[in-house]
Amino acid sequence: MKTQILITTLLTMFFATGCIVHVETTPPADRLPPIPCDTCPDKTQVPRNEEFQTRLEAAQRITSFQTRDEVLADIANDAAQCQNAKYALRAITGITSFQTRDEAACTVAERFIDDCLFTHAKEVAKKVTSFQTRDAILKKIATSTCN
Repeated sequence: MKTQILITTLLTMFFATGCIVHVETTPPADRLPPIPCDTCPDKTQVPRNEEFQTRLEAAQRITSFQTRDEVLADIANDAAQCQNAKYALRAITGITSFQTRDEAACTVAERFIDDCLFTHAKEVAKKVTSFQTRDAILKKIATSTCN
C-alpha cells in the first residue's frame, strides 16, 4: 500500500508540474525613448522595426552556432548604425559565443557613445562578459562628452 501511495504521489508531482515554460525577457532598451529614424546615415534606406524583427527571427533559425553568431553581430551593428538600441540589444543577447558577443557589444557601444547615446551604450555594456572589456566601455561612457 505504501508503495502504491508513493508511486501515485511521485507520478502526480511529475505530471502536475508540467514542462518548464521559457519566457523571453524584454531588454531594458524597450523602455528607452525611441530615436527618430531620420538619424540614420542614409535616410532613403532606413530599416524599420519590422525589418529588424524579420532579420532577427531568420538569424535565430540558423542551426550553425558560428554562422548565427556572425549574422546576429551584423544585425546588431546595423541596428546601432540606425540608433535602434532595442534590436541591437536583442541581437547581442542572442549571440552564444562570449568572444563574438563581447566584440559585437563593444562595437555597438562605441557607436552609441559616438552618437552621444550614453544610456544605450551602458545597456549594451551590461551584455559584455569580459570584465576588462566592460570596464573599458564604461570608462569611455563616463569620460565622454557630447560636442
